[in-house]
Amino acid sequence: MARTPFQRTARVASLLRQVIAELLEREVKDPRVRGVTVTDVDVTGDLREARVYVSGPPELDREAALEGLSRARGFLRREVGNRISLRVTPQLEFRYDASLEYGALIEGRLRELGLGHGSGGGGAPGDDPVAVDAAEGDPVADDPGDDEGDGPAT
Repeated sequence: MARTPFQRTARVASLLRQVIAELLEREVKDPRVRGVTVTDVDVTGDLREARVYVSGPPELDREAALEGLSRARGFLRREVGNRISLRVTPQLEFRYDASLEYGALIEGRLRELGLGHGSGGGGAPGDDPVAVDAAEGDPVADDPGDDEGDGPAT
């Protein structure tokens, strides 16, 4: 079975994410990048460029973190080349990933409206009560006539 280039780029992106995250945690000494997390890596089809998306805690200075990553780019690229066997080690470009903050903002707004997780406001209109049978892992409808509460009556 032939592999498509997409599968290869996905595998390389996953490896890059793991290696860069490990390097940032253990090897890079710049205090500006402390607490930075690699959230995703996009690799071009020819594997010559990689866009590395990072995020961090709310108190992280984004600009300083991106500057620190930019300064460590050469070291990171060299170490990636030493750890991953590729014909060409990709050029690294770092971008801040604001999707986690955006998700938290949306979740907060949903909670304000009583629609978020853990809000106790029930589900959306039209939602059917569904439980998961732990032994089977199958969803089972909750039978209102079932006094045991563990699924449909048999």
